[in-house]
Amino acid sequence: MNTKGNAKWWKLVVLLAFLLVGCSSRTHTRSPQIVSQFLAPFSSAKSDAEQKLKDELANAAAANGSRASIPALAPLASRGYLTTPQELAEIRQKADDGVEPYASAMQFVLKAADRKWEYELDEQQTCKGADRPAWLDEGKGIPRLYARALAYHLTGDTRYAQEVKSILQRIMTEVVQVDLDEQQCRLNFGWGTPELVAAADLIEAYWAEDTCTGPTGTLYSDVSIGSGNCKELFQNWLVKNPYYVVSFTAEDAMGNWGAAATNTLAYIADYLWDRPELEITHRMPY
Repeated sequence: MNTKGNAKWWKLVVLLAFLLVGCSSRTHTRSPQIVSQFLAPFSSAKSDAEQKLKDELANAAAANGSRASIPALAPLASRGYLTTPQELAEIRQKADDGVEPYASAMQFVLKAADRKWEYELDEQQTCKGADRPAWLDEGKGIPRLYARALAYHLTGDTRYAQEVKSILQRIMTEVVQVDLDEQQCRLNFGWGTPELVAAADLIEAYWAEDTCTGPTGTLYSDVSIGSGNCKELFQNWLVKNPYYVVSFTAEDAMGNWGAAATNTLAYIADYLWDRPELEITHRMPY
């Protein structure tokens, strides 16, 4: 990847990781361990929250002498991959109070979020180098997208959430297929996809009922584009493109290629938690 761009991106990552340490004990790392480090605590928190709500509803029903059944629980608004809306709310409060390093780091994030996201997307997306396509590169499009998702919660300004939605809609509408012949795509989409998922996760509540355009199917060969629920179409795109492309590497490669691929597959698989009906096609190297 581009060295100069990476330096800026890692500065952002380090600052955010430093902030999150102030709110919890989790750390930011770019390896498959990120799944166990981040998703497990949030799964535990989700279970605890659901059980607490069930207990409160049961107690209320008992107090009222009611035998009414407990209603189905709505899912929490975020899966919490790199951070959660709740953590960002804490950071926002500290930044608003002028507490450092929160205040300075928040301004750094907002500066990244306000940078233009103007990149070319191809219907048949190729990867001509380690930093291509630029919209997926960690020194270009990815940090600007993810910073917008963070900024939405750090400021409460829905403009940032709308921009995240618009960017993701462009990606899932205009990038119909990712090239299977160029091996570089397997690595680049292995590195870049997790932040796409994390950005979408942070606008979960914002676009939950919205309609977008995107792929109506999940097969790589299906190039049909239509309208539907934004998240569901984005899930379709993740299955038919990044998952299908990098799954080959997850089975065949060790080292950074395999690590990036398995990390991406874990992100996508978890993000599909509410789509049990989906069938995922896994490419095999033999």
